[in-house]
Amino acid sequence: MMPTYRTSCAAVLAFLAGVCLGSLPQTASAGYPEPEIVTTAWELDFSFQKPDIIAVRMPGEDRTQLFWYMVYTVSNKTGEDQMFIPNIWMLTDGGDLMQANQNVPPVVFREIKAETKNVLLESPAKVVGRLLQGPDNARDSVAIWPVPDHDVNFANVFIGGLSGETHEIKDAQGKDHLMKKTLMIDYQLPGDQVHIRNKKFLNRGSRWIVR
Repeated sequence: MMPTYRTSCAAVLAFLAGVCLGSLPQTASAGYPEPEIVTTAWELDFSFQKPDIIAVRMPGEDRTQLFWYMVYTVSNKTGEDQMFIPNIWMLTDGGDLMQANQNVPPVVFREIKAETKNVLLESPAKVVGRLLQGPDNARDSVAIWPVPDHDVNFANVFIGGLSGETHEIKDAQGKDHLMKKTLMIDYQLPGDQVHIRNKKFLNRGSRWIVR
C-alpha cells in the first residue's frame, strides 16, 4: 500500500504558511498576507468537480486500492500564453498531507478516464506546460490521492499554479520567502470509515489564500 502522510499541527501550520518549520514568522497570524482585492497578476480560469472515489486493482496483485480523484478544467483568458504547473495538495482532519499524483501507478489514471468517459482527460504529467489562450485550448486533467486507512471527516484541497500573484514575507531570521496566491476548497465527508466507498465530498466553500 502506498503511504499517506500524517503530520503534526505545527507541520500543518508550516504547510499553510509555505515556509520551513523553524522559520515561521514571529507574527504568523497578525502579519500573514492576504490576496489582493483587485489583482494585477495573471489568473487562470479553473473549474472542478467534487472529488470521487475509485477502486483500482493493482497490476500483478490480487487486491484493489482506493483512490480519491478530482477532475478539473483549466483555461487561459489572460491575453497571453501562460505556463501551467499545477501544485495540488490535500490536507485532512486526520493530519494527512498529500500532494496529488505522487507515486500513483499509471493504471489509476487509465481507470479514472474510463470511469468518467471523458475522452479529453489528460494525464497529470501531460497537462503541465504552456497553456494557450482561449476556451478552445482549455485542458481537462485530474488530481489523484490514495485514500488514507483511517476515517476522514474534513479535507482541504489547495490548488497552486493558477495565479501570477506573489507576496514576500520575512521569517524570524529575516530571510525572505516567496508566497503565492492559492485556491483553497473546503470539503466535509459525512459518514464513517466502514462505508468509505459511499462517503461523498460536500463542498463547504472555496476562497483564495496566500501560502
